Amino acid sequence: MCYFNAIDLTVTQAMQAWTIPGLLLLARAVSWFGEFWVAIISVIITAVILLFFSYRREAIFTLAVLTAPTLNYFLKLIINRPRPNSELIKVFTSLTDSGFPSGHVSYYVVFFGFLFFLALKHKSWPSFLRLILLVISIALIILISFSRIYLGAHWLSDILGGYIFGAIILSALIYFYKQ
Repeated sequence: MCYFNAIDLTVTQAMQAWTIPGLLLLARAVSWFGEFWVAIISVIITAVILLFFSYRREAIFTLAVLTAPTLNYFLKLIINRPRPNSELIKVFTSLTDSGFPSGHVSYYVVFFGFLFFLALKHKSWPSFLRLILLVISIALIILISFSRIYLGAHWLSDILGGYIFGAIILSALIYFYKQ
């Protein structure tokens, strides 16, 4: 059974043909924030900081970001789509769980997307802080897709699934936050 399509393979091979010095290191660095314990600790630290500055509701909803990896895990179990393998492409990050949808991408969309939303919403926050949150959030949400494909951890279609799934969870999170 073929678990990828020609576009998946073509995009991955084209990206992995890039010979930019430091690109592998950058791809690994971008993906680092999505590693299991790093993601959990990042969410908790962010929630504690928000709580420290009396943003209780924001802290609670930041913790709710952790529903994304949980739901993503169950979706991966249901779909059970294999990840890329080293017979077809370079696999710098070898993983054994299912590939669809990309957990890193969906997590980045939800976590960094929620930080982006908060930075837009809270005009009273210092301008430099808001700008840093906006730039870093959007950069990581975009770069994670290139990182996961370049590392051979996901196909393009896994990435697109991660963006869609993440956008659904982020939309729900923001919807309930606004209620």
